[in-house]
Amino acid sequence: MFARKSQPPKLRPVSVREETDLIRDLEIHPHENAYLLGLLHDYTLKGLQQMNWGNFYRAMDPYPQVLYQDVTGLVVLSRTDPQTISQFARLLNTATLRTTRIIANEETAVGLHTCLVDLSPRWKKIRVDFPEQGMILNPDDLVALDESELRYARPEEAKMIAEGSAHAMREEIGIDTREDEFDRLVRSKSDLIEKNRYFILAENGEILFQAYLSARLPKAGQIQGVWVPPEHRNKGVATRCLAAMCRKTFESCESIVLRVQTRNLPARAAYLKVGFKDFLSYRSIWFV
Repeated sequence: MFARKSQPPKLRPVSVREETDLIRDLEIHPHENAYLLGLLHDYTLKGLQQMNWGNFYRAMDPYPQVLYQDVTGLVVLSRTDPQTISQFARLLNTATLRTTRIIANEETAVGLHTCLVDLSPRWKKIRVDFPEQGMILNPDDLVALDESELRYARPEEAKMIAEGSAHAMREEIGIDTREDEFDRLVRSKSDLIEKNRYFILAENGEILFQAYLSARLPKAGQIQGVWVPPEHRNKGVATRCLAAMCRKTFESCESIVLRVQTRNLPARAAYLKVGFKDFLSYRSIWFV
């Protein structure tokens, strides 16, 4: 008797020759997947694999699904069905790469965490877990506010910007940046500055506003890292600078997205004032 052929795995790593198909799958929901599309645009799948930076996984049934894990411990998922989530959880539970945080739409993130907890009690050790709201801005909704002094950051400002990002991390989620992580943070800021993707407002050598584009694609740009030092808040700085940043970004992007913690009411109010509207509920889960 012939042995029955086993069914091919539903979830599998993506090879370099499948990059076009991977991008096509992500572009079904370009606003939701702007971060992953930005990674592929900046580095290509071959480049990411050569750097040993991260792994993409793909499933096609019942619809195209993309899952991603990188060396920083970040896991990002597109819209994913329960069977694929269960398979990915088993992979993460035994993977050599350490998972430190999950970012996905609400249902997917909670489903993955539930599957991980079923596999091992170590996944119950959560540092922070908070809902986020995905927001989108179209050109017609952008307000007329502006900030003429907003500019691209310069290479020599990378360390100062990284210090601001570390302050924001401590303030928003209570996590301190270790020395080795700070060095990597400075390098990542330098990379974004070189690509003209970091915007700042500075006065007398002090940053009053900073934010960057984690993705700058024809269909969508994605803003991250928005931060204003506490002493400069409630003065309209964030609103004016965001409006100016978005106006510049619309020169190359059809729309702009970002995520904001739902508990961060001042930031959310600023985004609404600029013209952003809600489009998707996210969840960020950070493990110990």
